[in-house]
Amino acid sequence: MQFDLAVIAQSYLKGARDCLKPRMLALMCVPFVVALVVVWFSWSASGALLQSMAQSYALVDANSSTIWTSTLGMLITILNSALNFICFFVVVVLVQLVLSIFYAPYLMAYLRKHHYPNVNMDEGLSLVESSVALLKVLVIFFCLLLLCIPLYFIPVVNGIVIFALMFFLFKSTMTLDVIGTLFSHEGSKQLHKRYRIELFVLSLGLYAVSLIPIVNFFMAIFQILAFGHYAFVKKAVIEQNAK
Repeated sequence: MQFDLAVIAQSYLKGARDCLKPRMLALMCVPFVVALVVVWFSWSASGALLQSMAQSYALVDANSSTIWTSTLGMLITILNSALNFICFFVVVVLVQLVLSIFYAPYLMAYLRKHHYPNVNMDEGLSLVESSVALLKVLVIFFCLLLLCIPLYFIPVVNGIVIFALMFFLFKSTMTLDVIGTLFSHEGSKQLHKRYRIELFVLSLGLYAVSLIPIVNFFMAIFQILAFGHYAFVKKAVIEQNAK
């Protein structure tokens, strides 16, 4: 097993540079634009619904005092704002989950075209192989999630366990999305065997960045780009050694 920290650092740097390209910035904004449109439509609808509910319970009528009416109106506005604020971030996450299905193949094709035109992309995993591999990861994840239930009640330990479980899920799905797009099944096994420590450190750094509040909403593309740069560099090395 080999380890080169410089390759990992360069992958982060190259991924960050690509993230600043107009095309990538536009792609990052898609979930937020969709969420804003949803919230814009839901604002008036939810406000009207809350107002209607208040009136149906006789909280507002012609005999209500001005102070009470104003206070209730302010409370309705605050509640409506809170609901739509939550709705915004929920929609962002949902859109990101949907788009993540298409992110990896598109971004890997982008990286090959602009940075690694001489590196061959294998056929990768078939749809059946990808589905089976993803199902296997999810089964393992949920089994571990259930087995670790007793540990959730132990302070400090519960945080470490949850971190480890979520990291396992992140690393497994990221590896499946990126490496599965570039390498064949045998090539993927060879990469993991030769660069296991590097893959672990690379994934751990990318996962740690995703834990930063607010920033994590912009990290999906950066993570795939950084991981993709690393995968292409290693693919080029493997191809060169094979000659």
